[in-house]
Amino acid sequence: MQLPGMLFLLATIISIHTCAAQGSAVPTGKTDVKEIEHNYSWFSEGYNLYIPDSTDITALTKERATTTYIVFAGIWCGDTKRELPRFYKITDQANIPKEKITLYLLDQSKKSPQKLEKKYKVHSIPTFIILENGKEKGRIVESPQSTLEKDLLEILK
Repeated sequence: MQLPGMLFLLATIISIHTCAAQGSAVPTGKTDVKEIEHNYSWFSEGYNLYIPDSTDITALTKERATTTYIVFAGIWCGDTKRELPRFYKITDQANIPKEKITLYLLDQSKKSPQKLEKKYKVHSIPTFIILENGKEKGRIVESPQSTLEKDLLEILK
């Protein structure tokens, strides 16, 4: 085997080994967003860069006391890295208490120890589920139709 072929083979083996090692270290299950914020720079960067629509934020502050949110995400997922910081920026600016948001991290197979992804039929991430009195009112899957804040308002209407 020539040197370029050997280098390619070596790089492929290292890549497979690295991905397998990362897969075993992926945090899963119910998670406090502070853990994500503290351990992953993409969260703070996305949070600080996003500027939600102030009119939509004002409307979201009138959010009902019976509304709660369940979020399924994965730290390895590009859509999560984009949308999760935006979601928390929106909820922070709209004064939605963190206690009303439950975050579950899934592994690359989209599974978690609690297996709630099955109960809520989550197939893609991130998935933001909006509950009213404990019943699903709507969800945003992977990316919003318009913006997260506009889509949240549409669901809450």
